[in-house]
Amino acid sequence: MAVDPQHAMRTESVEALPFRFSARFHSALFYVRSGGRKNSRVRHLTGEGGFSWSLSRDGSQLALILEPLGHRVTFMAVSDRTTHEVEVNQWPLMNIDWASDGKSVLVGSRTGDGVPVILGVEPNGNHRVLLEGDRATQYWWVVESPDGRYVALTEVTGANNVWMVENF
Repeated sequence: MAVDPQHAMRTESVEALPFRFSARFHSALFYVRSGGRKNSRVRHLTGEGGFSWSLSRDGSQLALILEPLGHRVTFMAVSDRTTHEVEVNQWPLMNIDWASDGKSVLVGSRTGDGVPVILGVEPNGNHRVLLEGDRATQYWWVVESPDGRYVALTEVTGANNVWMVENF
């Protein structure tokens, strides 16, 4: 069993860690509770190639993509571990993070023509394209600022640029 500490999500009282085990990339999500309480497995989740997930800023919900390039977002209530799935047809989904307002998740995808997009997906199933890129690029991650005015975006361009930063 291996812990993926780079993808740990924290709230004031809970830290969630994805664990991967076996050659088939079966995964389980655990909560590590602060204050000396025992660790508890939240749910056994399986998917080919691992999964992408994000804990809402208030710690009440998890949003997961259980299959890389699959078409479903799974939302899980942290309080009772209930889940429901949102089908996002025609969009291969990858990488996920909550929007700053907590009402939707931001998900990377591509159109049928290979154009990279960022989708806004709501737990009720509504979804729309928020950002469309150039076909020669690829979007990996997008994270919104707390006030929702800015985003940090990983865009892979295929260019090999070197930047020198002085007095950093």
